[in-house]
Amino acid sequence: MWMENQPTPSLLPVKIVVGALMMGMVTMTVVIVALVEMGMFKPQRNDVLLMAVAAMWPVLTVTAFAMGLLVKRQAREQWKGSGGDQEALLQPYATGVILQAALMEGGGLFGAIVFFLTGEQLALLAPGLSVAMLGLVFPTEGRFQGFVRDVTAG
Repeated sequence: MWMENQPTPSLLPVKIVVGALMMGMVTMTVVIVALVEMGMFKPQRNDVLLMAVAAMWPVLTVTAFAMGLLVKRQAREQWKGSGGDQEALLQPYATGVILQAALMEGGGLFGAIVFFLTGEQLALLAPGLSVAMLGLVFPTEGRFQGFVRDVTAG
């Protein structure tokens, strides 16, 4: 467990990366919606692309959470080999969160691009849901401490 008298390592760099991924996706989605709504691009209906979003987004999200479990398992092995240095767990935590965020962002961006190409508003569910899922993995002190508890308990 993370010792109460130890300060939590700084999560600021990881927060910046995940926040940048979120804001990039949101900004791109807003620009795409504005371009389509202003008539600057004429989308062509394509049900295949919409089905691809419907299939790809859940696969990427499930993969993101599976990656989190894999990183946790690897961190457990690394922690055992480090002689119990809990500070060493910041690196695998950061790596796992960034991997998860990148996968979730990818599904959202794909949805925004499909909306741009097809005009299908259902495709905009992907960026919206991706922002919500990114909120679930956004690095916080409590989530890091939970990661440490999970890794060091096993």
